[in-house]
Amino acid sequence: MFYSIAAIENLIIHGSDVSNAFGEAPPPKQGFFLRPDRAFRNWWNKSGRKPIPEGAVIPVERAMQGHPEAPRLWEKHINEILCSLGLKPTKHEPCLYSGLVNGERLLFKRQVDDFATASASGKTSEILLDRLDDLLSIPIKRQGVVQMYNGLNVLQTRNFIRLSCETYIDKICKVHEKTWMKSFHISDDRPTPLPTTEGFIKSLLYAIGDPDEKAQAALAKKFGFGYRQGIGELIYAMVTCRPDISFTVVKLAQASACPSEVI
Repeated sequence: MFYSIAAIENLIIHGSDVSNAFGEAPPPKQGFFLRPDRAFRNWWNKSGRKPIPEGAVIPVERAMQGHPEAPRLWEKHINEILCSLGLKPTKHEPCLYSGLVNGERLLFKRQVDDFATASASGKTSEILLDRLDDLLSIPIKRQGVVQMYNGLNVLQTRNFIRLSCETYIDKICKVHEKTWMKSFHISDDRPTPLPTTEGFIKSLLYAIGDPDEKAQAALAKKFGFGYRQGIGELIYAMVTCRPDISFTVVKLAQASACPSEVI
């Protein structure tokens, strides 16, 4: 939706990143403590502050990555900041905002700590980021005109915006080509190492794996990758830019609980 509206209105998309998102948010209502290790105590003591005794615990005064409430606390915190700057979230997609900045329309998208702004000029986006910097403890990293955003390739031209996940697919393919696929020769006339015979397709559809954990671990070791991980990688590509592989991915995902080797 964000990219579509930006294309229709001929807006320029800029990217930015919050350096320490959860550290910006307030702590959970129910306080929690950490027991610092020796390395942290040494760093703390060398800074000239009051030493932390061994075995002592310290209160955590901000939201912290890994705490179950941290994402919600950050979402609430940044939403209040954006609304205070005059941006309004959409009803059904609360991570998408719109509003006027310096009298000019601006679209805003947030995905945890990754931001994207769309406006008629880069100056408008910079004004908004400057205002955000005033309300955050660490300046936002500015990434300029977006070319990559959370695994997506973004090509912006005067006439259109094109999205693809080519870089992401190339990255995961290079990893898998070094596993069981390295024994197969991939060429233009044979782009897949999988047989296409009727017998193989039937075996693929009706294979039943061994549910034993040791057997599953041995299978993953033999092929050099985890089946669920592979399915997850395909699902990300499917839901972002490749709906054409939906049938195949959904079919393969049916075996994710207990994969099997098919010969």
